[in-house]
Amino acid sequence: MRILLLVLFLSAPVWAEATPAQVAQKLYSWVAKVDIQVSKRLPEVQQFLTPELYDQLNRAYHLDSNEGVFLDFDPWSNSQMGAEKYTCGPATISGTMAKVPITVRLLHGQGKTNKYSCVLLHKTAGWQVANLVYDPKFNLMSVLKDLNKL
Repeated sequence: MRILLLVLFLSAPVWAEATPAQVAQKLYSWVAKVDIQVSKRLPEVQQFLTPELYDQLNRAYHLDSNEGVFLDFDPWSNSQMGAEKYTCGPATISGTMAKVPITVRLLHGQGKTNKYSCVLLHKTAGWQVANLVYDPKFNLMSVLKDLNKL
């Protein structure tokens, strides 16, 4: 009986781990709630992002637009105007990587939407967002690395 209880106790965190879709939903619910304050409140969701994405985003958000190099679009809506609503679709999982489709209803977009993939990796901390892929040739991590190297 004690062995069974020990096995159940040790395996409980595995049962409680959030799925990729749940992680994306929590992150995008927060993004919708804080809206234009994302850059100032990014530490609140650090646990949902891989360390590399968090570091790159944090650095890019602190670039000085007066210097001419800055993040000139909202990465969460992939637009200049921001979002009215985010919808996270079901995840597709392949090993330690997952993709969650994101549909963004644009603010003042008269019903226009943007669609892209939220890419998550399974790390020791569970599923974390590693990149936002807007199309095969345009993704957030590449943009951030280019900005932050200047």
